[in-house]
Amino acid sequence: MPDTKFHWRRRCGRSRFRQVTVVVGSRTVVSVQEMKWWDLGACRGLDSSLFYPDDDEGAEVAKSVCAGCHVRTSCLEYALSSREKAGVWGGATERDRRRMIRQRRRVS
Repeated sequence: MPDTKFHWRRRCGRSRFRQVTVVVGSRTVVSVQEMKWWDLGACRGLDSSLFYPDDDEGAEVAKSVCAGCHVRTSCLEYALSSREKAGVWGGATERDRRRMIRQRRRVS
């Protein structure tokens, strides 16, 4: 049987993906990319500084990008569950998310 190697490569940030490449001998046989919700976001490919604004006016620009995003709910739930402290996630600023967390605590 030829020498088989599996290579895992992970890229960090909002556009993360996992790629698995199977190498048999010196040939690449299979390359698979697993898509996640962040691969489908309206923010993909935009400058990340847009989503880490210094003021409320900048936050409105980021929120407008999020408004038309198909994965907005997944993004927001990720930010709430991982307690993201900075930036606009799923159309919500840090202040918005803190308020949502407080409201969830009161309800439960």
